[in-house]
Amino acid sequence: MINRLQSLEAGPRDWRRWPWKLWCGLAALAVAGSMLYGASLGLIRPEWSQGGAALVTLSAGLSWCLLGPALAVVTSRRLETLAHATLVSMAAGEVVLLLMALANVVLSADVVTLALPAHHNLAWSANLIALVGVNLLMAGVLAWQLGEVQVAPWKTLATWLVVLDGGGLILFLLLRAPLLAR
Repeated sequence: MINRLQSLEAGPRDWRRWPWKLWCGLAALAVAGSMLYGASLGLIRPEWSQGGAALVTLSAGLSWCLLGPALAVVTSRRLETLAHATLVSMAAGEVVLLLMALANVVLSADVVTLALPAHHNLAWSANLIALVGVNLLMAGVLAWQLGEVQVAPWKTLATWLVVLDGGGLILFLLLRAPLLAR
């Protein structure tokens, strides 16, 4: 059975056949999820209340924009194939980030504050662990998907590590000062 990625990779290059509605929905989920998650960080890190959403959304979003072209160079696969695979991978991670945003709301509640005096440290630690998990989940989903079109997992994961993680970290550090300035 031919899956969607194989169909995009082997089929005719006809942009009218691309799953635009699905891609727009997945992209909207990615933007909304990143913004909500970033905003929820302001609940557990008060110094992030103003620019946290923008910081997370911009640094993550821009690094994803770098990943697609980098994968195209490294894998020699069609852009439409890579767009689909990266959007699906991103959506898998955004579901977890939306759950973390909900957890941040719960962890910031007055009841939790009274019960756990150091709840901000607990919440921050939980978020860092969750972010590592989300990163592994999305990288795994992308490597699995691109394996369906004969891309070696090491190529996907190396590009992920250097471009998405490395680029995201650099963008985060560059944007942190202007977006979190008080």
